Amino acid sequence: MWRCCSTCERLRHALWMRSMSTQTFVASVEKTQQQLSASERKQELVLHGRHLFESETLDDIKTAWTPSVAGTVCHAATQLRISPTKGQPFAAVVERSLSREAVEAMDAPSLARIVHACLVLRSPHLYDILFTYIRALIKLAPTLDTVSCAVLLNAYGRAQVQHEELYKVICDRAAIVMKTRARLLRIQQTLPMHWHVFIFFHR
Repeated sequence: MWRCCSTCERLRHALWMRSMSTQTFVASVEKTQQQLSASERKQELVLHGRHLFESETLDDIKTAWTPSVAGTVCHAATQLRISPTKGQPFAAVVERSLSREAVEAMDAPSLARIVHACLVLRSPHLYDILFTYIRALIKLAPTLDTVSCAVLLNAYGRAQVQHEELYKVICDRAAIVMKTRARLLRIQQTLPMHWHVFIFFHR
């Protein structure tokens, strides 16, 4: 009985969803984000943003995907705290980000937003993203800014991914961009013990 109800619910949800171009969807969520930062109708706008994620599908994501699009959609999904199981645009963007073409095109700020969204929203693709991007992230490490370093250190640390070379390059970069020891120590407090050793020797 429960399985039947669950299947019917998914079917109703699928029939309710509408197809939209990626460009139009991104423009809509960006407009919602801008209004959120300046409006007193925050609850109403949050509900509107969630409705966009839950009622729209991206019909051209395979060709419209770019690092910027992925970063924007994931940042909005995090801000709105959408459900990863209901938000088809978020799931589609993350899944497309796992393709070989996406990995080769990715930039550091967009990757940080994708990783952060997967972590905060508990996406089932979190570990897929983390492991898929290890080699790419090692190459991108010299371009990481303060926010990207903090986000990626936190995500890989909390997921307890063990990769010595990755730890070293991110900690080397963090020591450069996080110039104050206090900032490094605040990040260190969120990480498992094996990260502390690298941060200690690289600060």
